[in-house]
Order: sequence, then C-alpha cells, then structure tokens
Amino acid sequence: MKVAAMILGILGGIAGLGGAIFALFVGGIGGAFGASGAGMIAKLGILAIPFAILGIVGGAMANVKPKAAGIMMIISAVGGTISISMGYIIAAPILLIGGIIALVTSKNQKTENNVVGTESTPSIPTPKKVWYKNKKTWIGAVLVVFALYVVSGFISGANDKNLVASVQQQQPQQNQSAIKMSPKQLRDEYRENEMAADKKYKGNLIEITGTIDRISDGRTVSISVDALTSIQCSFSKDQDNILLQLKKGQTVTIQGIGNGKSIAGVVLNDCKVIPSDTNKSAYKGLHGKIKSDTNVYAVQSPGASPVATIKAGETVLIVDEDTRGMYFFVKYNNDKDSGYVPRSNISVYAN
Repeated sequence: MKVAAMILGILGGIAGLGGAIFALFVGGIGGAFGASGAGMIAKLGILAIPFAILGIVGGAMANVKPKAAGIMMIISAVGGTISISMGYIIAAPILLIGGIIALVTSKNQKTENNVVGTESTPSIPTPKKVWYKNKKTWIGAVLVVFALYVVSGFISGANDKNLVASVQQQQPQQNQSAIKMSPKQLRDEYRENEMAADKKYKGNLIEITGTIDRISDGRTVSISVDALTSIQCSFSKDQDNILLQLKKGQTVTIQGIGNGKSIAGVVLNDCKVIPSDTNKSAYKGLHGKIKSDTNVYAVQSPGASPVATIKAGETVLIVDEDTRGMYFFVKYNNDKDSGYVPRSNISVYAN
C-alpha cells in the first residue's frame, strides 16, 4: 500500500504541475492579447505550482513517513483545486486517494509496531481490519470530499454572480442611441486603458463601419482593424438570413452591445447589420414575410398617410432600404405594387 500511495502521489503531483503550467500558458497568451482576467489566471497558475510540488514530495515520502505524506497529498489536492479548479480535475482525485491510502498505511503500521513491541503470553492475534473496511477511513474520505464540494460551490456561486452582473451590465437602455466610432478607435481605446474602456463602452450600444475580414460558423463577423487585430461581432440565430448574404471584403455598418475584450479582440454582442449607403446589398433582393397587417407609404415618413395595406403573412420583395434603418422599400401583390413598409414589421428570410 505504501508503494501505491507513493505512485499516486507522484503521478497526481505531476498532473497538477501540468495543470498549473497550462494555466500559466493560457494567462500569458491572454495577457499578450490584452484579454480581460488573463492576469488572474496566470496568478492562480503560479499559486497552484507549490501545491503540485507538495503532492510530489508527499508521494516520495510515502514509504518513509506515510502519515505526513498523506496529509501533504490531501493538502495538495484541496489547495490545487481551489487555485485552478478544472485545471486540477485529474490531479485532485489521484492525490486524494493517495493521501487516504498513506494515512491508512500509517495507522496499520503503528498498530503492527505496538503488537511487536508488547511482551505477553502467546495468544491468538486479533485480526486487523482491512483499510477499506475501516469506518474512520470512509468518514475521513467523505469529509474531505464534502469540503471540496463546499469550496467548489462557493467558487461556482461567485462565478454565477459575476455572470449575472455581466449579463445585466450588457443590457442596453431603452431607446439608447448608438455610440458611433471606427473599429480602430474602439481597438485603440481598449489598448490604452481596458478598465476605462469597459466603463465607457461595456453594456452600451456601439456602431462601427468597417470591412469584413471573416465570417465564422459561430455567427461571429470579424471587422478588420489591421493585419493582426479585428472587432468580433457576435450575432444571434435570428440574423442567420442576413449573415448568409454577407461576404469577406464587404463594407458593413454594425450595431452591437459592448462586451469588453477577449483574446480574439474587442467583442460586440447581439449585433445587427443596419442600413447604410455602403451595405444595402445585405438586404436588397431578399424576400420577407409581413408579421401583422401593416400600412404601405409612398414616402419615408412616420407622419405620412398610408396608400395601401398589406395583410399579415404576405410575401414581399425588398428592393431597397432607407439610410435611417426604419423602412424597407418593397414590392408586393406579385410585384405589381410597391412602397415603403416599416422594417420592424417584416421578417426577412433568404431567397
């Protein structure tokens, strides 16, 4: 059993050391790109290294001082888990099992020494309990696992609170006007002072106009800033029909909610392509379905008198769009008639 504890301790410590180095690597890469929270990940990785080394030392001592070795391995498992959480997911159970085995071995060894050192009349020796039948062993194991569960629960709860706060911060105010800026200006402000830029832009509606560098399967459009950096614009599923019409190299105007900075660049969430003189092709030629009975206007004005009404469910062809993002100019009634319809009442789909 001492050999088993030694092997588990050394293997668990090496696995923990690998997890700590990985956390350092991720934090370093994130820091190089200015990602939020990268510094904290690197610090936690550094904190996990002594715990991993403690596990290796504990494993090496299992043959000589099993009790001390067991305590060291259990401390390594708990400390490493608190430090880097999922980065210690392999190491923690290995070290925990090795520590328990070492403690049980220590107790059995003490019992054997007491029996050997006592002079008495020969008698039938009391059979020793096998370690896995020892109630105290299982009680100790359950207590350690429970402690880990409680600690991870606190960490998870803190993360959930941060997530809720982040989501709430990203919700734009009603009738909020967009902050218009160039992709380069947005990138530069985050480079100069990420904390100040977050306070200014995170959770606010931002409008940028730029050239599409890449369109990923994850509904993310990258707007190029230079050869190495871009703004990451994330779209929801209901925008798929618009995304299908976009192409690399196309100039578009996009509005989205600021969500800080990631390794890939500054992030905008819940994005929409808005009408402009440079991106009319994003909608032109698409068909749409009228959501509810709507009026048709001869001019782009909310105060104008309607010239006709289109029934809900009727299909229209989008011919053009106004520069303010309020109306589509459509053809309807089998392309016999045309006029301006509020774009909010049209569900656009690909041809």
